[in-house]
Amino acid sequence: MNCDNMNRTIRIRGNAVVTAPADITVVRAKVSGLAEDYATALKALADVTKSLRDAVEKAGIPRNDLKTVNVSVKQHFKDVSTGKDKNGNTKYRRVADGFQYSQGVVFEFPNDNSKLSSAIWNISKCDIEPEIDFHYRNSDSNANKNRALAEAARNARTEAETILGALGARLGRIIEVDRQSRLYDDYDGHRMILGDCNMSVAPDFEFEPEDEEFSESVTIEWEIED
Repeated sequence: MNCDNMNRTIRIRGNAVVTAPADITVVRAKVSGLAEDYATALKALADVTKSLRDAVEKAGIPRNDLKTVNVSVKQHFKDVSTGKDKNGNTKYRRVADGFQYSQGVVFEFPNDNSKLSSAIWNISKCDIEPEIDFHYRNSDSNANKNRALAEAARNARTEAETILGALGARLGRIIEVDRQSRLYDDYDGHRMILGDCNMSVAPDFEFEPEDEEFSESVTIEWEIED
């Protein structure tokens, strides 16, 4: 709170956190590899995309729901020993040894442990070893952010009215509104590298995600009236 008697204003920051069910599962996968030449790297990326789309489609997720979030193909280098220097330390030089490729994809669907299990199982059966992580989010973040914002504004006004009421004064016109917002994104993610899993049977998930939190803050300044 900032109460300025000379300027006859009061400035209050209101805060609010609201929760909503995390009803959407978001799955991300990243695949990378090394190819001898650029053309082979491009073909590998195309094959990866098809394999992933086929896998999610078998899990009941439309193949076009799988979106590419980044693609990279760049020359790769390795260090090759060239002998020893005069101090006996090994000397190296960088030598091109192919092209490194990587691709990230994302898809999402309403929470369904069976569908999630099937998607990951199908991906594990592809001839690729992606790194996969998944988390949960609410399906209407804008509405919940607005709900938190309204609550933060009400809290600011209630606090200001309480303070001035105790002093025998009341709120006047609003002078300034300063909004700050933050969507909580520190979700409890789950990560697995399928190449390390060697799954022989489909996983049986029983995940029940925590509610998602939406935090909003708004600072409001009013004139003070007698």
